[in-house]
Amino acid sequence: MKYEDHIKEREARSPALRAAYDEALEELAFARQLIRARAAAGLTQTELAERVSMKQPNIARLEGGTYQPSVATLQRLAEALNVRFEVTAESGLRILQPVGVRG
Repeated sequence: MKYEDHIKEREARSPALRAAYDEALEELAFARQLIRARAAAGLTQTELAERVSMKQPNIARLEGGTYQPSVATLQRLAEALNVRFEVTAESGLRILQPVGVRG
């Protein structure tokens, strides 16, 4: 049995496992968006860290999904990356399009 099939079978038997998996994906969604925003700005982790008065390992933790930013950190990131953040009950924390860019 393939690993993916095994996981699907376990998820079908355990709604709690599926819920935990979905929650983990949601938490990592912000990390993936942050990486894309940093790359779109043409910045390395070190360059972004300098712009937001943080150390590079802290940026790595944010991008790894192991650290949740404070509101103050989000404000500094938004300014450095020229983006806006949105926090909702439905979608959690997410990055909106760069400021001034229409999709």
